Amino acid sequence: METRLRWKRVCAIWIGMYPVNVATSWAITMLPWWGGIALPARSAIVVTVVAPLMSLIMMPAITRLLAPWLRRHPEHARREQRLRAVLDELAVAEAETVPLPVIGIAPPAAGRDRAAA
Repeated sequence: METRLRWKRVCAIWIGMYPVNVATSWAITMLPWWGGIALPARSAIVVTVVAPLMSLIMMPAITRLLAPWLRRHPEHARREQRLRAVLDELAVAEAETVPLPVIGIAPPAAGRDRAAA
Protein backbone atom coordinates (compact mmCIF):
# COMPACT_ATOMS: atom_id res chain seq x y z
CA MET A 1 0.00 0.00 0.00
CA GLU A 2 1.23 3.49 -0.78
CA THR A 3 1.93 5.76 2.13
CA ARG A 4 1.50 9.47 1.74
CA LEU A 5 3.19 11.77 4.18
CA ARG A 6 1.07 14.55 5.63
CA TRP A 7 3.61 17.30 5.12
CA LYS A 8 3.88 16.35 1.46
CA ARG A 9 0.10 16.55 1.11
CA VAL A 10 0.14 19.98 2.73
CA CYS A 11 2.79 21.14 0.24
CA ALA A 12 0.78 19.73 -2.68
CA ILE A 13 -2.39 21.48 -1.50
CA TRP A 14 -0.50 24.75 -1.11
CA ILE A 15 0.98 24.41 -4.61
CA GLY A 16 -2.54 23.98 -5.98
CA MET A 17 -4.34 26.43 -3.71
CA TYR A 18 -2.07 29.44 -4.12
CA PRO A 19 -2.55 30.02 -7.87
CA VAL A 20 -6.28 29.25 -7.67
CA ASN A 21 -6.69 31.68 -4.78
CA VAL A 22 -4.71 34.44 -6.48
CA ALA A 23 -6.50 34.03 -9.82
CA THR A 24 -9.95 33.82 -8.22
CA SER A 25 -9.33 36.80 -5.96
CA TRP A 26 -8.07 38.87 -8.86
CA ALA A 27 -10.97 37.92 -11.16
CA ILE A 28 -13.68 38.45 -8.56
CA THR A 29 -12.36 41.80 -7.34
CA MET A 30 -12.47 43.06 -10.94
CA LEU A 31 -16.27 42.88 -10.79
CA PRO A 32 -17.63 46.40 -10.16
CA TRP A 33 -20.50 45.24 -7.94
CA TRP A 34 -18.31 43.01 -5.72
CA GLY A 35 -17.70 45.62 -3.00
CA GLY A 36 -21.44 46.05 -2.38
CA ILE A 37 -21.93 42.44 -1.29
CA ALA A 38 -21.82 41.59 2.43
CA LEU A 39 -18.73 39.73 3.64
CA PRO A 40 -20.52 36.42 4.49
CA ALA A 41 -22.06 36.34 1.00
CA ARG A 42 -18.71 37.17 -0.63
CA SER A 43 -17.04 34.37 1.34
CA ALA A 44 -19.77 31.93 0.29
CA ILE A 45 -19.34 32.91 -3.36
CA VAL A 46 -15.54 32.55 -3.22
CA VAL A 47 -15.76 29.14 -1.54
CA THR A 48 -18.40 28.05 -4.07
CA VAL A 49 -15.99 28.92 -6.89
CA VAL A 50 -12.70 27.78 -5.32
CA ALA A 51 -13.81 24.40 -3.88
CA PRO A 52 -14.85 22.84 -7.21
CA LEU A 53 -11.81 24.31 -8.96
CA MET A 54 -9.53 22.75 -6.36
CA SER A 55 -11.35 19.42 -6.05
CA LEU A 56 -12.12 18.72 -9.69
CA ILE A 57 -9.32 20.41 -11.63
CA MET A 58 -6.32 21.50 -9.62
CA MET A 59 -5.77 18.68 -7.11
CA PRO A 60 -6.04 15.83 -9.63
CA ALA A 61 -3.50 17.64 -11.83
CA ILE A 62 -1.15 18.39 -8.92
CA THR A 63 -1.48 14.82 -7.61
CA ARG A 64 -0.58 13.37 -11.02
CA LEU A 65 2.31 15.80 -11.39
CA LEU A 66 3.74 15.11 -7.92
CA ALA A 67 2.81 11.40 -7.74
CA PRO A 68 6.40 10.08 -7.58
CA TRP A 69 7.21 12.51 -4.79
CA LEU A 70 3.98 11.95 -2.85
CA ARG A 71 4.17 8.15 -2.79
CA ARG A 72 6.59 6.13 -0.74
CA HIS A 73 7.31 2.65 -1.91
CA PRO A 74 6.69 0.15 0.94
CA GLU A 75 10.13 -1.42 0.49
CA HIS A 76 11.78 1.97 0.93
CA ALA A 77 9.86 2.50 4.17
CA ARG A 78 10.97 -0.94 5.42
CA ARG A 79 14.60 -0.17 4.56
CA GLU A 80 14.38 3.13 6.42
CA GLN A 81 12.95 1.34 9.48
CA ARG A 82 15.71 -1.29 9.40
CA LEU A 83 18.37 1.41 9.03
CA ARG A 84 16.93 3.35 11.98
CA ALA A 85 16.92 0.16 14.08
CA VAL A 86 20.57 -0.60 13.24
CA LEU A 87 21.60 2.99 14.00
CA ASP A 88 19.73 2.88 17.31
CA GLU A 89 21.49 -0.38 18.22
CA LEU A 90 24.87 1.15 17.36
CA ALA A 91 24.12 4.20 19.47
CA VAL A 92 23.15 2.03 22.45
CA ALA A 93 26.24 -0.16 22.04
CA GLU A 94 28.50 2.89 21.83
CA ALA A 95 26.88 4.46 24.88
CA GLU A 96 27.53 1.27 26.85
CA THR A 97 31.21 1.03 25.87
CA VAL A 98 32.27 4.68 26.04
CA PRO A 99 32.14 6.14 29.55
CA LEU A 100 30.33 9.42 29.70
CA PRO A 101 32.30 12.30 31.23
CA VAL A 102 31.25 13.25 34.72
CA ILE A 103 30.32 16.88 34.91
CA GLY A 104 31.05 18.42 38.27
CA ILE A 105 33.62 20.21 40.33
CA ALA A 106 37.00 18.52 40.44
CA PRO A 107 38.77 18.42 43.80
CA PRO A 108 41.42 21.13 44.06
CA ALA A 109 45.00 20.14 43.31
CA ALA A 110 47.32 19.78 46.31
CA GLY A 111 49.64 22.55 45.17
CA ARG A 112 46.83 25.00 44.62
CA ASP A 113 45.50 24.51 48.18
CA ARG A 114 48.81 25.45 49.76
CA ALA A 115 49.21 28.51 47.55
CA ALA A 116 45.80 29.83 48.53
CA ALA A 117 46.39 29.38 52.25
